[in-house]
Amino acid sequence: MKENPDSDTSELDISDILQQDSDTFELDISDILQQDDLYNDQDKLEEILQSYQEAIKLNPEDAEAHYGLGNVYRYQEKLANAIQAYQEAIKLNPNNIDAYNNLGVTLKEQGKLAEAIHTYESAIKIDPSDADVHNNLGNAYRSQNQLEKAKKAYLKAIEINPDYVYAYNNLGITYHSQNQLEDAKKACLKAIEIDPAYVSAYYNLGLVCTDQEELEDAIHAYEKVVEFTPEDTNASENLKVAYFNQGNKAYQQGNLKEAREKYQKVLQLNSEDANLYYNLGVVCADQGELEDAIQAYKAAIKLNPDDVDAHNNLGDVYRRQGNLDLAIELIQNAIKLHPTNSEAHLNLGNVYIDQKKPEEAIQAYRQIFLIKATDDESIKIRQDALTALKQLGTPESLEMLKAHEAT
Repeated sequence: MKENPDSDTSELDISDILQQDSDTFELDISDILQQDDLYNDQDKLEEILQSYQEAIKLNPEDAEAHYGLGNVYRYQEKLANAIQAYQEAIKLNPNNIDAYNNLGVTLKEQGKLAEAIHTYESAIKIDPSDADVHNNLGNAYRSQNQLEKAKKAYLKAIEINPDYVYAYNNLGITYHSQNQLEDAKKACLKAIEIDPAYVSAYYNLGLVCTDQEELEDAIHAYEKVVEFTPEDTNASENLKVAYFNQGNKAYQQGNLKEAREKYQKVLQLNSEDANLYYNLGVVCADQGELEDAIQAYKAAIKLNPDDVDAHNNLGDVYRRQGNLDLAIELIQNAIKLHPTNSEAHLNLGNVYIDQKKPEEAIQAYRQIFLIKATDDESIKIRQDALTALKQLGTPESLEMLKAHEAT
């Protein structure tokens, strides 16, 4: 069986996936325009920008106008301009906590983590009770991999605001980074308890449950993400991987029916993964569903023409169907791709026996003993070849049997 689908999130390689954290950004222009509309109405945003600029011309010491200007620049992704505006707002009003907070967020977005941390710490000196600033300080520390300091900041934010969903989510991410999986799970679940529609917490919960090999819980979490945000490709891919891993686990336990059901679940999510089709082919072949196995192996080969095992196994299925010429063609393809694949040589010999071509079969089996046996599987293949030679019973096969029985 193939262990992983061809995906950056395989089995899971979830260290490569960005966990979904939460900075808190303060926006004080909601009376003018709703925040969601800011993203969609650039003309209105430009109008607001001009109004702040005009206000500053009339009164250069208007701290709120500088602060609002910074917010607009940030939404326009003009981060350098935003930083300058926030700094001017703070200069004019050193007690503007929101300006400190948004300055810190913007500095972090620029990768200026030390400056962001200094900014948050300055804000905390002014107002130690601002949960948003503590949360964002934690994010900056976590970006520096200072995880203990990050946890301390998140816990402080939660102490100030026990229902602070972002802080619980970020705390869960931090615990996960430290491989404290049970604590991470509790934090994510608490975030979901506070806000049952909080997508990031479900996503991060899915990552944690996957690492705990609690695949049912991981699947439930990812299904919630897909339910709320169908466009989230990371969640969809992780959901596929969770079902794939469930299928592998069921197969290893001998539960072919469940394994097939899980692989079919992945297919329903529009997966185009060669390993998935290969594993489905293995299950179908083991179930005796040879036509389904053929279709699965063909799909695997179409997606990955160099898949040696798919060529070899498809050839073996054709042998089981009695389509021996096609079986030889597929198995020989496998050998061309990987000349030292012992199993392919064994299967080729078996086909020749079915064709009553003992000389060709012996030649195929002979190749097995030219390949170094390095593991239990290759040793078993040698034993199977010896058994086949004994059953063949020709002088040449018995001579080869005698030569290799002691090796």
